[in-house]
Amino acid sequence: MKKRKRVFRHQVVIEQYTEIGRNELNQPIRDWVPFATVWAEIDPLRGREYWASRQVVNEQIVRISFRHIKGIKPDMRVRWGDRVFEIESVMNPMEQNYEIQLMCKEKVN
Repeated sequence: MKKRKRVFRHQVVIEQYTEIGRNELNQPIRDWVPFATVWAEIDPLRGREYWASRQVVNEQIVRISFRHIKGIKPDMRVRWGDRVFEIESVMNPMEQNYEIQLMCKEKVN
């Protein structure tokens, strides 16, 4: 099967929520740290608006595609400039280890 020519023009940072140290009470301090920086293609797929806690919440579903790298999990997130995307699922199309596609959700208040 012929692969579609992709244009990876957005540089995104994949972040992982991990322990970065301990405080004076020896409790873990957790924060988002960079896992990988990749060139990606971002495709907006769907958007919606709904009420939650007396606020209007805008939600956008996007597909982020980039060259295959190992270790991407749904508990990570993607940062592109000021925008943050929660990873909903990780897909490896046709299990060829050529490309990764992330289905992500962005909430905008």
